[in-house]
Amino acid sequence: MPLVVSRRKQLEFPPGTLDVRGWQVHAELGGQRAGTVEDLLVDGLGRPLYFEVQLDSFARHVLVPLSRVHADPAGQVVWVEGMSLDQFARVPEYALDPTTLTPAYELRLIECYEGFSLDQLTRSP
Repeated sequence: MPLVVSRRKQLEFPPGTLDVRGWQVHAELGGQRAGTVEDLLVDGLGRPLYFEVQLDSFARHVLVPLSRVHADPAGQVVWVEGMSLDQFARVPEYALDPTTLTPAYELRLIECYEGFSLDQLTRSP
């Protein structure tokens, strides 16, 4: 299913759902600020799948899977679970084009956020 950048589409958020665009992003390990949520990538049904994050230290954009975050509405902070600030350096850059989100790119994201290598994914037991 193709993904859509939310700024190119008017999103309607269901009641009780937070619009986190503009919120700070912090690494859970160490608690350091990593960047800012710039946008959301949503599927054809409007369900958010990834946050597009502008990293402060590395001056680039990355995608963060929604399955790896929790939000703090009081502080307007999104926490990325199991990540340190240094680990964001390994996350592949996102070129602001949802058509570049290929299966190979998503495997690289899994490797970074889940803490295992592609070799472990493809190696036989």
